[in-house]
Amino acid sequence: MSKNPTVKEVSARVEQLALEFKTGLDSFKNEIAAISPTPVTSAVPGDFIVKFQMFESMINSSLAVLQGEMKSLKENVELIERESKRSQARQLSNVIVMRGINENVNDLYDCLLDIFNNKLKITDINKRDINYCYRIGFKNSQNKKPRPLAVQFCTKWIRDQVFFNKKHLKGSQIFITEMLTQESLDLFKKVREVMGKSSWTFNGRIYASVQNKKMLISSESDLYKLSNPGGSGNNGDTNRNSADNNISDINQNSDE
Repeated sequence: MSKNPTVKEVSARVEQLALEFKTGLDSFKNEIAAISPTPVTSAVPGDFIVKFQMFESMINSSLAVLQGEMKSLKENVELIERESKRSQARQLSNVIVMRGINENVNDLYDCLLDIFNNKLKITDINKRDINYCYRIGFKNSQNKKPRPLAVQFCTKWIRDQVFFNKKHLKGSQIFITEMLTQESLDLFKKVREVMGKSSWTFNGRIYASVQNKKMLISSESDLYKLSNPGGSGNNGDTNRNSADNNISDINQNSDE
């Protein structure tokens, strides 16, 4: 069963159709011209030429309207996609991901409060400040590593308190990272492969330190500009810490 084509694919097909039609018409006109060096001859009736020109004009006009409508539709879809991504990012703005928390704890909320109150030194957080928490992914008996834990707070202010105090967890087995959209997470993995631990995320955005300057990376093209030989991106062993680029380290958002 074939999947429905995207707007981008349909738009490309319309452009291809317009190109093929133009190529076909040009070829046909060349064949007519080859009959006689003059535009209108007895070999090609004038009435046929007029009708052909009217047909060509009608098709070109229809194609121009269709191309304009496809362009407008494509722009509207891109706008909706951007708004959808912003909405998803806003929904995740109160969420953190915690790694290293044992799967066998009896009460996750009590466990979290113990970490927040005693390890992060935030004493004014209670259960009412946590909207929900859940394990990410399915439990795998062959994987001894505990699954990450998503924690959503009732306010971004509480979330930021926890996030900015994660430095107190340094040296422990617990890590706190941002919850990214899938698109941002995929991009961040690529950034981490190139920039190493000189890259981090903040408020859902991806940054890298290049010659002591903080650079925003919004796309793979931004990453390419930083990492190509003609640019000023970091290179060498610092940017190739592949051992540190597994999922446990993604989104480390290092404050160091």
